[in-house]
Amino acid sequence: MYEPGATLDCPARSAEAPFDTFLAATQELLDILPGAVCLCDAEGRVARHNRRAADFWQSPAAPDQAEHAPCLSACLFLPDGAPVPPEAAPLALALKHGLSTRERVFLVECPDGTRRPARLSATPIHGSGGHIVGAMVCAEEIPPPLPPDPSVPEAVPEAGQRLAATYEHAGIGIGETDARGRLLRVNEAYCAITGYSRQELLGMTFSDLALEDDRAGELVLYAEQTAGLRNSYTIEKRQVRKDGAPQWVAITSSAVHGADGAFLYSVRTLQDISTHKRKQERQQMLMGELNHRIKNTLVTVQSLARQTARKTPDAASFCEKFQGRLMALGKAHSLLTRDQWSGAALRDIIEEQVQPYREDEGRRIILTGEAVALTADQAVVLGMVFHELVTNAIKHGSLSWPSGRVRVNWQVAASAPDTGPPVLNLLWQESGGPPARTPRALGFGSAFIERSIRDQLGGSVHMAYLTTGLNCRLEIPLGPGSETGERTA
Repeated sequence: MYEPGATLDCPARSAEAPFDTFLAATQELLDILPGAVCLCDAEGRVARHNRRAADFWQSPAAPDQAEHAPCLSACLFLPDGAPVPPEAAPLALALKHGLSTRERVFLVECPDGTRRPARLSATPIHGSGGHIVGAMVCAEEIPPPLPPDPSVPEAVPEAGQRLAATYEHAGIGIGETDARGRLLRVNEAYCAITGYSRQELLGMTFSDLALEDDRAGELVLYAEQTAGLRNSYTIEKRQVRKDGAPQWVAITSSAVHGADGAFLYSVRTLQDISTHKRKQERQQMLMGELNHRIKNTLVTVQSLARQTARKTPDAASFCEKFQGRLMALGKAHSLLTRDQWSGAALRDIIEEQVQPYREDEGRRIILTGEAVALTADQAVVLGMVFHELVTNAIKHGSLSWPSGRVRVNWQVAASAPDTGPPVLNLLWQESGGPPARTPRALGFGSAFIERSIRDQLGGSVHMAYLTTGLNCRLEIPLGPGSETGERTA
């Protein structure tokens, strides 16, 4: 779009000759040109123009009335309606940077306030010494389109219009900022991401949107970019939408330079990555939780191995008991994995451990209680506890006799205000089997139950060895993450 301006040699004019000498020799040429043409001096003042220029710029001046020359400082807009900064206008680019603009489409605001589409070209005029002495500006009004002919296929839009439409309807936010970070132009996606209107954004800088803690980082990068130390950068930072909602955005800023290497403006792309950041944070949290769970599981397995080995006389017995306990641990973990370790229902934990022994349509093991959601730690411990209880019942308790039964009942007792969390009261009650005898020394199962409930869950265990069978009562405080519901049987 921009090309270096060509040198125009002026006949009968020395390097020291004033610009007026050249102008006097060009008026006849201007009058026979088919388009609207203006010649400007080095300060941008119109020195000569033809009649077509006066018609185009709606000026009543005659070509020889320089004091009433057409106004080239009229407001320019891009095809999408975005204002063109004065320093980016074709005339300014030609005079300040020696850049030529070739038939770029703009909306030109006329003195009466109307806007007309036109193709503008601007070429710098160099003196014999190589310095810029002025510029030539040409304008060609774009006529309104003809009504579409149904018999003729729709024409392909002009490259400029197509580019403007692509810019405006792009799926990511696109904006342009000046050397001070002021937003000069934004597309619809930029507005949608930030929640601000186009008019509001054009009065702001990009740092106005950022959280205070995240401003300094990009300001340093942008200062380096405007100074020519870097062409582009990409950064992720937090900012605040107009409605006050915080969001994460990914920004890429690319500098646009003139022919002399000077910074003109920056093109910024903006993407809302808040959802991605939340997923990333969730993944990091889960990885930390997984690491914690693995360590806890290894500690539990090591403890099970030591305690089982201590209480078993031979390798065969050790393998049998240790394998059963590992399987119980695995069942609890499977339930938790199903819900991404957010917790598990108490009923599911119990059923998972006793299901292989719920013979006679479940009438040998009866579960009664309200819905209680356990935390992951509570679920793992109680899974292991019920494995020990059911294993003991099968080998030594009520389930070792055909007539034996087990009833498990639980309820949650609400605590008084400001006295602590509610407490889960659970009773494992055996009947119909051999009488329970008080052991002379606690076995692994009993010791594991008491230690786990006390040390890991902050609860208490009460064992009663009755002639009708073993009764085991658990009292466990339910902290944050535990929930209760309606009673189920």
